[in-house]
Amino acid sequence: MNLKKLIISSILVLLLCCSFMTPAIAAPYTLDSDTTESYSITRAEETKWYYRVNNGVMEKRLWSITNGEWLTDWEPVE
Repeated sequence: MNLKKLIISSILVLLLCCSFMTPAIAAPYTLDSDTTESYSITRAEETKWYYRVNNGVMEKRLWSITNGEWLTDWEPVE
């Protein structure tokens, strides 16, 4: 009777140990277009002043480094 209890308890212990060691299988990663979020980063515009002397008058003009275009016309420096 003692041997029978030992075998049954050993089997139960083995079953319990095996149940804790079951491997976890992860689902494959899929990218759904409905769940994706788009982020935009707002950055400050970078500008630079350019200077010239035109007919003895110092003038300046603002250039947008970010957009690659002039933001102002030539205007006299005060």
